[in-house]
Amino acid sequence: MLTTYCILSFAILSTGRAYGSCVDAAIAFAYLTNWAKVFSIHTTYYLLHTWSLCVEEQFYIIWPLILLTLLRSSKRRSNIALFAGAIALLSWLLRVYLCGDGAPLLNIYIRLDTRADSLMVGCALGLILLPCLKNAKTRKVLEGILVIWAPLAFAGILGISLFADVNAPAMYYFGFVLVELLAAV
Repeated sequence: MLTTYCILSFAILSTGRAYGSCVDAAIAFAYLTNWAKVFSIHTTYYLLHTWSLCVEEQFYIIWPLILLTLLRSSKRRSNIALFAGAIALLSWLLRVYLCGDGAPLLNIYIRLDTRADSLMVGCALGLILLPCLKNAKTRKVLEGILVIWAPLAFAGILGISLFADVNAPAMYYFGFVLVELLAAV
């Protein structure tokens, strides 16, 4: 896609703008679109949507290294889950701080460090649930709980999706946390 984007840029745009488009493509290829935008390194227009892939890939590079280190230093999954929860909490607090400090909401929205809470809640949940799911009795209890809670969580996410304003500071303070907790359910 990025190669086609560059070729089409030279076919359609002036040479200077085509080179700028290829810089956009190189930044996206390196999975750095989000940070290029946040730090105003290079303004990208047509490829700004690649910020979400960048956040994912940055997470997929960093978290396995952290997890491997933690698994080697602690045999208790609960300690690692607590660590993941601590990262989630710090990420949320950073988002709240930046929002209160007047940082542009788009910049807060596309950063790994201010979006890591949702990823880390999932990691903590996986670390906690894996041993539980191996036990048939515990699994049965969880299934019974989720029969009730999962539809309620889905309704909550649907309600937020339909009625919440993603550009409202309230979403950055507590809305995204609510969504990630409902998604965890």
